[in-house]
Amino acid sequence: MTSRPPGWATPIYEPETEIRTPLNVGAFVPFVGAGASSLRWVRRVDNGSWERDPEMHPNWGLIQRRVESLGAHLPASAGDVISKERGYLLRVASEHSLDDMAFLESPTSEQTPLQVLQVNLCRLGGMLWEVFGSVVAHVHEGASLSQGGSVPLSSVEPGVRSSLEEGFRNIMQAIPFKEDEASPSLYPHNIAVKVAGLAHAILGRRGFLALADESTGQSDIHELMMTFAASSAGRASDERLSTDQIEWLGELLWYTLRFDVPLYPTTQELAFELSLIATPIRPPSGPLEQAAQVLLKDLPQTGLVDLIAKRFGFFDTGYSSSPIELYFQIGRALRFQFDYFSLRLKARRDGVLDPNDTQTLLPPLVITTNYDSALETVLRLWGSSYHVVYPLTSGEGDNPDIRWAVKTYESPGARGRYPYLTEHIVLLKNLSESETYVPGPNSVVTAFPDGDSLIGPLILKLHGSPSDASTAVFMDQHEQKGQDIQRRQLQHFLVLSEKFYLESLLEARRGAVPSFLHIYLTELAQNRGALWFLGYSLSDWPVRVQMYRRVRKDSQGKVATVAVFPTIDQFRRALLVDELHVDPIAGDLNRAVTPVLRAALETLRVPATPTQWKVR
Repeated sequence: MTSRPPGWATPIYEPETEIRTPLNVGAFVPFVGAGASSLRWVRRVDNGSWERDPEMHPNWGLIQRRVESLGAHLPASAGDVISKERGYLLRVASEHSLDDMAFLESPTSEQTPLQVLQVNLCRLGGMLWEVFGSVVAHVHEGASLSQGGSVPLSSVEPGVRSSLEEGFRNIMQAIPFKEDEASPSLYPHNIAVKVAGLAHAILGRRGFLALADESTGQSDIHELMMTFAASSAGRASDERLSTDQIEWLGELLWYTLRFDVPLYPTTQELAFELSLIATPIRPPSGPLEQAAQVLLKDLPQTGLVDLIAKRFGFFDTGYSSSPIELYFQIGRALRFQFDYFSLRLKARRDGVLDPNDTQTLLPPLVITTNYDSALETVLRLWGSSYHVVYPLTSGEGDNPDIRWAVKTYESPGARGRYPYLTEHIVLLKNLSESETYVPGPNSVVTAFPDGDSLIGPLILKLHGSPSDASTAVFMDQHEQKGQDIQRRQLQHFLVLSEKFYLESLLEARRGAVPSFLHIYLTELAQNRGALWFLGYSLSDWPVRVQMYRRVRKDSQGKVATVAVFPTIDQFRRALLVDELHVDPIAGDLNRAVTPVLRAALETLRVPATPTQWKVR
């Protein structure tokens, strides 16, 4: 048994055995969240061969160099006392797990237009923290810490207020409205409007109007600001400073550092970007589902799908040849499990399988709530064919039906089941174990694929797959009594906004979960398989509901369920073990799962790289 990776808290059991056993029976089912996609360690190809050990994604090094270069343009520290500007930058970098900054003593080049904005964000952010601390220190018994941890600015000196006004003005003037069309958009107009809204909340109406007067050169921004000013006329200004406002400024700084870098975003980063695009003028942003709900007031559902598809299509480019190490090992496990599944299926068909072996043959499955194509990427790299199951909708009415599509990708080196197409898509409906799966381009099937029809593992994308090819070719047919067949074009369905998020969890929408999942989890329980939750946070209550509903109810509570979290306090342990019957492991995914999964696969003598698999 391998030694436990350093930094692990004591798990409830030794996970090496728990992973290896499900792998042996082909029943290790990962349930992957956003925290897994935002991991930094990747496996890279060097001169056509796969590196043996993972390394940090090179684009993280790019962001770190940007931070260090920006620090060189900020006031230097005096001895052991760090300047407030550099302190603010370090605080923002640390919150995104960038540590050990090595600032240059002096800049090596002139400031770029974007760096001018970033320098002014650091100056204002450092100044706001200084003002916040000063006000707190001078208020008796912390009486001002009300309204979500905010302090009044009525007592600050006029010189301080003037400095804050100048800080906001400098940011507005530094926003680079001329963008590189080849790069993702910074959304400069949206930044200007949100910064002005922040000034209204902190400085009051007078400070806001001063900024509005200076925005006349940008007519659309000026119009938005004056509309906001008119709607808020007669309403008391906050003139309060909160930690949320200062942290929002830090999120804006971080966004300017990484918006054009193809790295998968965290849920927090995606929520910030969507809230930045939305019309409401006043930050801070809320959770992802709330930000998407607000954005839907400006965009139709199809517009939001296109926006997410374009953004994640850009993020996917950073991982085409450098898959996340955890995903690399998951892809390796899925490929192995499908080979194992195929061999057992053939043995049963040929009558050479032990007649006492009544275990259900389950094809390998991975479930995810992510929108990216990371899982598809690793399976392609492993030379595996695969099927992706994802939701579609007619987009009509407040409660449109959800339909599930199956996209099949056949690896160029596969057995040639579908020689006429590399990819094709079918619809899945009215699933029944007794019906058969007859694939064909743009056809409709009525059952879960049987073993003979599958050519690779299944990826179930519960919250949608916007980056997949257009599904406009699908027409949902509804025959009404005495009427002609009605045809409705299907489009991608995303569980992103708060409304869709809650409705999918509560099954208010018919077909919110493909029916084969109920059957699969029941069989998984009988196979003594394990469902592994990777990349989720228990602080997000909908995840608790998901875990309870889809594990306890769908499988009658018999599936062995494992979840990995950075820390597990006494309350979470009680919730997981006593209420949800989930076995928790404490530790980050890189150290708590990846090496153990790798060791289990090596014990089973599974090839360690795609090139080894091809020659086996």
